[in-house]
Amino acid sequence: EVIYSCSLCRLCDVHCPEALNISEMLWLMRCRLVEEGRGPLWQHRRILSYEKIGLSRLFQLSAIPENSTTVFFPGCALAGTRPKQVLRLFKLLKEQIPSLGIVLNCCAKPSHDLGRADFFDQTFNSQIEELKERGITTLITACPSCHQIFTRYAEGIEVITIYQVLEGKAPAQKIDAGEEMCIHDPCSTRFDSEVHQSVRSITEHLGITVGGMKHQRKRTLCCGEGGSACFVAPDITDNWAEDRAEQAAGRPVVTYCAGCGHFLSGKMDTIHLVDLMLDPAAALAGKVPVGRWPFTYLTRLMLKYKLSRGHDKK
Repeated sequence: EVIYSCSLCRLCDVHCPEALNISEMLWLMRCRLVEEGRGPLWQHRRILSYEKIGLSRLFQLSAIPENSTTVFFPGCALAGTRPKQVLRLFKLLKEQIPSLGIVLNCCAKPSHDLGRADFFDQTFNSQIEELKERGITTLITACPSCHQIFTRYAEGIEVITIYQVLEGKAPAQKIDAGEEMCIHDPCSTRFDSEVHQSVRSITEHLGITVGGMKHQRKRTLCCGEGGSACFVAPDITDNWAEDRAEQAAGRPVVTYCAGCGHFLSGKMDTIHLVDLMLDPAAALAGKVPVGRWPFTYLTRLMLKYKLSRGHDKK
């Protein structure tokens, strides 16, 4: 259980005086446990079931025009919790990229992090090969975890986040937050300085005063969800959120990861950047409808139906 108690957030990689890649070492140990038939653990059944459903054909969609070279990959969490926002983001992106396609699927990061290397390789590589066969050269992500996986493993495909694409082009409705806010960077973007800057640029462009926290950018803290450690060692991972709340010091926290927003919401006021961009008044008032499990499966099916019928054009 010790090996599965690590969040794989790579903070130790930043601080190690010997420049050791400690998180990679823990991940390789997990791969060995799987090879020996001792991993994943029974505690991981729920997250693996979630992944299995996300990878099923029932929830998949590849709506890619013939002349498209770029697709939008929103990921499972955003599609389940904020389907209307996904439709609006897709429409915004299409204003810049008329031939843009969209793919609803799971990147299989849970299996990757749990050490199921063979399953991950087979599942992920089949997705990449299909995209390449369709002529896709660029992939736009909304989920930081998906962004991490595609950036690392999608050889031959350029990977960029929606925040980098929409920086300076997103709806610019100035808002009066009335107080300073701080930004929680997901640990999956730890070494993506361009993403950090794009997020801050969008937030400040909205008129929000952004304050700092002790741990941010490449020194950010994990929310507690990383590496599926929360299923094995909640007594450890809960401390991450408590530390984050202490650093926020009562200020609202803007994040750009649906998972982080969910895990931190019990300790502090969290706002997803997508909500802030698309409906700032409702986001600041805490009135943005957010799908909750198990209804997220239904909202994902409805999103697939609307996209397949071309409802994003309305």
